[in-house]
Amino acid sequence: MSTIGNFTALQTNDELAELSGHIKTMEFEASIKIRRDDPPNNPKAPTHSVSARSPKGNFVPVGSAWTKKIVNGPNAGGEFLSVTLDDPSFEHPLNFAVFQGENGQWNAVWSRPKANAA
Repeated sequence: MSTIGNFTALQTNDELAELSGHIKTMEFEASIKIRRDDPPNNPKAPTHSVSARSPKGNFVPVGSAWTKKIVNGPNAGGEFLSVTLDDPSFEHPLNFAVFQGENGQWNAVWSRPKANAA
């Protein structure tokens, strides 16, 4: 796994309500905002919208995020975000997770999907 960015919660009473941060890979770099949407009627619908700062300085929609529960490990029962960024300029969508780290920071973590066994 690689850390590709960091976020800060903008609300202390509900940390996953709104996050602001930065993503940086070899091919992509942007300021990102993640905001919780109104509760969806469909349980499979995204819980958050994701926007990135454009070269002109405006935030534009580039993806969605889903709140997930941590199942294993010392943080079991906690929550993280599963994020998908996509844009017509991308060859492929960028998928990553955002986990709570130390000192109120949230870390964007990417790992290469495992190949399906034949």
